[in-house]
Amino acid sequence: MEVHIGPLKTGGSVANPIIAKLDKDDGVLKKKPKVVLPGQFARIKVEVLDGLAIDVDTAVVLRGTEGLLGYCVVESLGARKVNAAPS
Repeated sequence: MEVHIGPLKTGGSVANPIIAKLDKDDGVLKKKPKVVLPGQFARIKVEVLDGLAIDVDTAVVLRGTEGLLGYCVVESLGARKVNAAPS
């Protein structure tokens, strides 16, 4: 999967399980759904492979091999993982 933020892109993945299926008013319809159909809203966790400058309320586009997977808005930022070089 590719994560696009403006003109920048990097690889990424969606962490399982899906956190929640939402209605348009951000109310939780179902926690940990197995499937999200086209036109439905979900809260997911996306992990990016390379560091990108990103902030809350940033628009993000997710693309897969078949094309557009989803359009997202960043709600919160998780902990940054740093790969330490062996000493």
